[in-house]
Amino acid sequence: MLGSYQLLVPIGVGGMGRVWVARETRIIPGTGKWRLMAVKTALAEDGASQDFFRSLFDEARIASLLTHPNVCTIHVVEKERGVDYLVMDYSDGASLREFLDAVPGKKLDLHVAARLIARVCSGLQ
Repeated sequence: MLGSYQLLVPIGVGGMGRVWVARETRIIPGTGKWRLMAVKTALAEDGASQDFFRSLFDEARIASLLTHPNVCTIHVVEKERGVDYLVMDYSDGASLREFLDAVPGKKLDLHVAARLIARVCSGLQ
């Protein structure tokens, strides 16, 4: 548990952090349901933690300026029991790398490639 989030399973790891699928323990009012979220935690809780928290804070600050369907919303940047973490929307789907690796012959149809590039550009705009 971190805050009101129950960490369920790690789904990614990189440089200084790990991303988890987490269940928000608060029920969504009027629905009787809870949400799945993505929680990014620091891998190290020692000296690297300060750099990681700064990086998380910068990521959250920049992402908070963006409102776009291609960009996950960041909801919380917190520290609990010495663990820095960031909570964002969970997107259940393959990464672009996983998608490309699954394409036969590793070649995309021109129309599919153009649509992917257009969506990436839209999110970056």
